[in-house]
Amino acid sequence: MKVDKNKFNYWQLRDLQDEQKNQDEATKRLKVINAAYQKAQAYLSDEVQKIYRRYFYADITADEVASTSHHLSS
Repeated sequence: MKVDKNKFNYWQLRDLQDEQKNQDEATKRLKVINAAYQKAQAYLSDEVQKIYRRYFYADITADEVASTSHHLSS
């Protein structure tokens, strides 16, 4: 963050630095949250595919559904 230090007093500068620090920490946490969300979304999509295959193709066993969906998601 580029700030003209002559325009602010000590406490205003400290406030700006604290705000920047908070934004940086929030950005780091957001990256972790997004990664977890994407992982959960992929897992749930795979599980839904397994369920649909199990019910639409009733002659396929649960193990066959699992192996088939694993090959499709790779």
